[in-house]
Amino acid sequence: MILRTALAMTMTAVMMANFLSPEAGRGASSAAPERGRSACWILMDIESFFCAPCLQPLLDFCRALPARVQEERVKGILAYGAPEGRERSERRMLIVRKKWQGFKSANGLRFSAVVDSGHFFQGILTAAVVVLLFDEERQMLKKYSLPLRPGQLEEITGSLLN
Repeated sequence: MILRTALAMTMTAVMMANFLSPEAGRGASSAAPERGRSACWILMDIESFFCAPCLQPLLDFCRALPARVQEERVKGILAYGAPEGRERSERRMLIVRKKWQGFKSANGLRFSAVVDSGHFFQGILTAAVVVLLFDEERQMLKKYSLPLRPGQLEEITGSLLN
């Protein structure tokens, strides 16, 4: 468990460096924010999509973010339970991707998401939905669990809108 958490944090640092890098936005996609700007990742347990009390805070959070912010500064990571066997795992990943596309479309979400096929983020996902806020200018990383406590939504949106 400790090794998995350490690996997830290392991967987070590397992936965030790529996410915040100006070069990452060049080419086919220009979704990377400018340097010195905030960004966030939304870690979602795909099973939370079937839990109304888990789902509503996610929708409320996403709807509080303007479309431009969702497109430019938000990325999703989809976590799911590891099935037995490689073939089952590949099928499960396809199912998770399809569920995400349907959920994203039905709810008007504008950010993309990737499947955590290596289950690296299981140690970080301490709730059905976790938001990681990265602010390169302040050199900080903050973790929030949904539903948010009073004042946290304003803190996150304020950072993302600056």
